[in-house]
Amino acid sequence: MINTDMMADSIEIQLSKIKNGDEQFLRILYENKRPGFVGWFQKTYTLSKQQSIDLFQKAFSIFYFNVKDGKIVTLTSTVETYIFGIGKILMKED
Repeated sequence: MINTDMMADSIEIQLSKIKNGDEQFLRILYENKRPGFVGWFQKTYTLSKQQSIDLFQKAFSIFYFNVKDGKIVTLTSTVETYIFGIGKILMKED
């Protein structure tokens, strides 16, 4: 079961949890964002479920390392929108 209470934190708190190595929060974030991403990319780009899962893994990893490396300190969008944006860029590159 996904604890969505942690998703109610502000963007800055969410990013801080990631940067500080909160593995539980990162796991919950991953599990919370993956289904919507996978479904949308399957439908929009006619990808297989596995291709969409692989794309999510790449996009989430890029997001994670951008936070850890200090490239992201705040967002003007949601984390979900940011991850979707990375996925769209990755689709254009392929």
